[in-house]
Amino acid sequence: MSTVNPRKLAGFLAIIWAFFAVLLLVPGALYLNRHEADTLHLLDIVTRMGMGQAVHSDFQTPLGTLAFWPMALFQQMGLGAGVAFIAGQLLAGAVMLPLVIYIGISRLRGWLAYAFGAAVIILCVALVPGGTDAGISVAMHYNRWGWALAFCAIVLAILPANGTARPVLDGVLIGVALSALVLVKATFFVAFALPIAFALAVQLRWRTAIAALAVGLVAVLIGLVVGGPAFWLDYAADLLAVSGSQSRPNAGRPLAALVVSPEFLLGTILVIGTPLALRQIDRALEGLMFLLFGIAFVVVTWQNYGNDPKWLALAGLLLLTWAQNVPAAQARAQTGVQVMAVVALATIFPSFANLAISPMRHLKVDRSQYQPINASTDDVRTVEGRMLRVDARVAYEDIATSLAPLMPEEGRKDVIVFQGDALPRCGARTGFAALDRVASAQLREQAGLDDTARIYVADVLQAIWLEGPFAPLKRGAAWNYGTLAGWEDAQYLMVPKCPSVQLYRAVELEAIEQSGATLSKLIETDLLFLYAVEHGTDG
Repeated sequence: MSTVNPRKLAGFLAIIWAFFAVLLLVPGALYLNRHEADTLHLLDIVTRMGMGQAVHSDFQTPLGTLAFWPMALFQQMGLGAGVAFIAGQLLAGAVMLPLVIYIGISRLRGWLAYAFGAAVIILCVALVPGGTDAGISVAMHYNRWGWALAFCAIVLAILPANGTARPVLDGVLIGVALSALVLVKATFFVAFALPIAFALAVQLRWRTAIAALAVGLVAVLIGLVVGGPAFWLDYAADLLAVSGSQSRPNAGRPLAALVVSPEFLLGTILVIGTPLALRQIDRALEGLMFLLFGIAFVVVTWQNYGNDPKWLALAGLLLLTWAQNVPAAQARAQTGVQVMAVVALATIFPSFANLAISPMRHLKVDRSQYQPINASTDDVRTVEGRMLRVDARVAYEDIATSLAPLMPEEGRKDVIVFQGDALPRCGARTGFAALDRVASAQLREQAGLDDTARIYVADVLQAIWLEGPFAPLKRGAAWNYGTLAGWEDAQYLMVPKCPSVQLYRAVELEAIEQSGATLSKLIETDLLFLYAVEHGTDG
């Protein structure tokens, strides 16, 4: 393949970015039809940041500050939350532009440079998490950003320079990308730091490794200067709290089940088969590096909800790069590597096509069918049918009493009795905004709560304070994995009769009963129980 013209590559990627910018900004708001719970989680955190609260020290989240800072920045500049999110994504894409241009020029050839740059920009600006669900969503945007940064760091570490080597610059860029990964989602850093260090070491690229380490140390020092030692300590505490939660051992299915699942089996075969195929074209070292990265790819995919193997796009581009300039005697083996690359790219193409098309689908939505998701913002809107209609999963034997004899009561492990009341076996699936809206009205009208009330919700979502509006809990969690984050600050406990996740409600209520707090029931409605909380010496 031919070398890359820097001006043409820069112009092409700038046009791609500008095209998406126009598509995303024209609607003037954010119109969503999926993952309302994730949207409320995002609004919770960004609103807290707009109030001057600091990530980790004032509220709990296992995600890094860079996952939310771009949106918070634009919101503080006066943009609505929806446009601020879009602008934050575009900022992420703009920041990545110089990096992907450099990578395209220094590491890739021909169309691979253009494809790599376009893929990274698409990861930054898309409006779906990935996969094949075509719904517009802000959910897990940080996973997309994590993959974009990881792609760049891995290519710089694993591929040699095409021409003049710039080891220090390479190290600085790798260090910046890894530092950003720490502050977006630490899972990516933990998974890829060791393979990147190994790749640099086996290639004897010591100056690059030292430069990357130096940048990492500078990033740590900046965190200490800006946030003090508490910043890193609180971040570590949040990560440990979530990783130790009994209600969330992983983001989806168990690792062993994922590796052998039908939809992921191709990825597993690729991880195992690529090193063998590369040995046939005298690239055993590259095969060894890929094997280590392959393990990291699987781990990150397992930890990302949806288990979308976006790494297959990078694997395909790497395989095509390694298959270049192979002696004629190895032509058959070269073809085998190229076939593996094509299979990897074809497998992940629907996911990336979904990412790329999502801004166009967003532009074409029927805006008359949408309304603001809650009282805190006007330009984050969701489709009216999903927002106002509450669908739930219930134990049908609780409704159809003729079914009850089939399962003796002692065999119903999900039956919970709290403070003498049997809680319905119900889990909400849609309509989270409607539930918050009506529950908030009940709390104000029937219990007399005002905007100073601090309410702990026994559920994964804690966004009731936005709708109230009520006061946010100190050290509360926007997405509670059963850690009782913010419980010590709560004046009231709200127990939803139909939570978004029944398991989290059960785990939290069990911990609350063991906390030493005294609870006094104030009201019971068709949606909730509300208790006044008096914390004991252990609370």
